[in-house]
Amino acid sequence: MYHVTNESVRELVVAFVGPQEPLLATVKRRKLAWFGHVTRYDSLSKTILQGTVEGKHRRGRQKKAWCDNIKEWTGMAMYELVRSASDRDAWRQKTDSSALRSPDDPTGRGTE
Repeated sequence: MYHVTNESVRELVVAFVGPQEPLLATVKRRKLAWFGHVTRYDSLSKTILQGTVEGKHRRGRQKKAWCDNIKEWTGMAMYELVRSASDRDAWRQKTDSSALRSPDDPTGRGTE
């Protein structure tokens, strides 16, 4: 049996399938698209997504909420997100630009 590195597996995948979008970019794009879809319509999903839970907080650091990722990726406050998601075309552009942005490259322009 021999050792196969992750890098060699990635190279094989690219050779067979072609270059793929990074997984994190795909997750961001789908989460942002779903957020826009939910906030445009009155539904139980919208109520749950934008609602807060009453009661005491747990001890220690609070877990990251689903919407915290959206706010972090877009750099917008919740009220701005809801307002901008109502315009589908603008939200689609925001989704694409935010999905391509990485923690190492906040501009989303890449290093090339």
